[in-house]
Amino acid sequence: MKLPFTNNIETFIRKYGVIFTVVVMYQGLFGGLAISNEPSVLMKLNKNIIFKLFTLFAVGFTATRDIETTLIGMFLFIVILHLLRTPEERKNITFKNII
Repeated sequence: MKLPFTNNIETFIRKYGVIFTVVVMYQGLFGGLAISNEPSVLMKLNKNIIFKLFTLFAVGFTATRDIETTLIGMFLFIVILHLLRTPEERKNITFKNII
């Protein structure tokens, strides 16, 4: 059974692959919030901006298999995260903790 609006949503997502990329990035990065005891090695790596960008790239590339769409998706994802921050949170942002 298909819901009446699902064809439109599916068509839109397929047409604009970057939307799917951003959704997968969100799921890949925030889906792990359910983990209560992260290994200390991952906690240390997560403080490294290069590791964060690589992880974001890997998640996006898994979704798209296209480098350009992945890079655009990464940019949009970071911008969306920034827009969701409060003005107080934005004051504390530097390049190293932008994601």
